[in-house]
Amino acid sequence: MKSFFTLLLAMSWSMGIAIGQLSFTELSFGNRIYEMPTTAWNAPEIGHRLKLNPPQTNADPASTAEFEQGMSLLGIQFGINHNGGNQGTNSNNSKLARTTNISLLLCYQYFLAAQLSVGGFFGYDYSSTKNAGSDNGFSNGEFVIYPFIRAYFLPFSLTTLAFFAQFGTRFGFGTAKQTTDQGEFKDNLFRFQLALAFGMAWFITQRVMLELSLGDLGWGIRNLNEKDSDFRRKENEVFFNLVSKGVTLSILFRLGAFSNE
Repeated sequence: MKSFFTLLLAMSWSMGIAIGQLSFTELSFGNRIYEMPTTAWNAPEIGHRLKLNPPQTNADPASTAEFEQGMSLLGIQFGINHNGGNQGTNSNNSKLARTTNISLLLCYQYFLAAQLSVGGFFGYDYSSTKNAGSDNGFSNGEFVIYPFIRAYFLPFSLTTLAFFAQFGTRFGFGTAKQTTDQGEFKDNLFRFQLALAFGMAWFITQRVMLELSLGDLGWGIRNLNEKDSDFRRKENEVFFNLVSKGVTLSILFRLGAFSNE
């Protein structure tokens, strides 16, 4: 019985030391040796083993569309504006003219920085102004070259919705036609304009962006050279247009790979 209590006391003492050190060591009783594997359970290692790592996913590097340096966009712009002025009168109590404008332009942009781009429009623009109640009036058909520089502003730290301000020079080459009761007269047309434009842009997918023009303002000149004669005239233009007068919408497609692909 005494040997039994001695053995029990030795085992309790040995286990107490092992637990206190957080490791197992050799235990010996009499002529027998009990070997246990030694495993250190230190707090830093336990913390490392219990650390929860975020799950690894194979996310598309272009899963978030954004403006970035070196990005290229190619697309088209369509604009339409119609004002049926025959519903009102001017200060002379004469019916207002009807105005129609339609444009279809190819657009390209290259981003010099994350929110700064250069680019241009190229295409065709048609406009007409006719007196209410008759076919008399003016019309212009011209090919357009419109280089510009544009700055984007991202409100509320958004990366897919932005507003932009644009400065550009617009060149137009075409024909101006005037219709009167005496007949039809045609002129060769050259137009030059300096314009500030404003709008908003939205990435609807990683590679497709929509742009809406909110308006423009500027100054320009229009040179008219009457066909089959040496008669010329120059006209100054000042313009201010708002989105309420028409809709100008662009759809652009992102070219090439994303920078983090």
